[in-house]
Amino acid sequence: MSLDSELQIPLLCDMKIVYKLFVTVWKLWCYLVTAGSTILLSPVLFLSLAMDRYGWFYKFARLWARLICCGSGFRIERTDENVISGASHMVVCNHGSLMDIPIIMLLVERPLVFVGKSELAKIPIFGFLYKKASILVDRSSLRSRRQVYEQVGDKVKRGRSIFMAPEGGRPDREVKLARFKDGAFTLAIKHRLPVLPITIANAKQRFPPIFCGGAPGVIYVYVHPAVETQGYDLKTRAELRDQTQKIIERQLDVFCKTLSRKAFLR
Repeated sequence: MSLDSELQIPLLCDMKIVYKLFVTVWKLWCYLVTAGSTILLSPVLFLSLAMDRYGWFYKFARLWARLICCGSGFRIERTDENVISGASHMVVCNHGSLMDIPIIMLLVERPLVFVGKSELAKIPIFGFLYKKASILVDRSSLRSRRQVYEQVGDKVKRGRSIFMAPEGGRPDREVKLARFKDGAFTLAIKHRLPVLPITIANAKQRFPPIFCGGAPGVIYVYVHPAVETQGYDLKTRAELRDQTQKIIERQLDVFCKTLSRKAFLR
């Protein structure tokens, strides 16, 4: 082994230690920013919900999302020029990071209601707000799943858009895109909501579910044209589901080819 190689080994080890230390401190900071933003805005969020002013609530919730993204060192960059219409949509995206929710809120100006798992309601402060402002579903309960259809109908009548993660949760880190489930597309067809696919390129790499990983930087997104649900019914639901999955999957492939390796922390 040459002298240069012998010198490089401890240098690389030192760099890994510095990186791990930086990521640990940064991740702690991100969680502090999230907690601080939630506590800071909780009075106006509580008040908006108590007064049944969901439009106000959503504006403050978007401010909460902006504080989290900016405070954590993220900049959201759209790579498309599509315009989101003022109509209600069924918003779907690939889901790999806790940052996906703030990102979606920043992208969609129309008041948005999240359909998500009931376990999140157990988080202090955030859980209470989440429970009041979202539609909770217990995936193990058939009754709970049926109630979601009724609740979504009520929200749509009030002019709100709906968000669901069609993968059913965050897939393993190695999985680029898990197979979509039917739920979001069943709701979209039943309530005649256009499906608005959004592709998030690298939130999974920038803010992964593991503690020791990620880094601040630019998160790239692509908002696709809406897919109309007219002409679809429950018999052709799988076609709508697969079409939407292909749209997001193709854009993920484009991102992998066009973005630098640095964007994915490789």
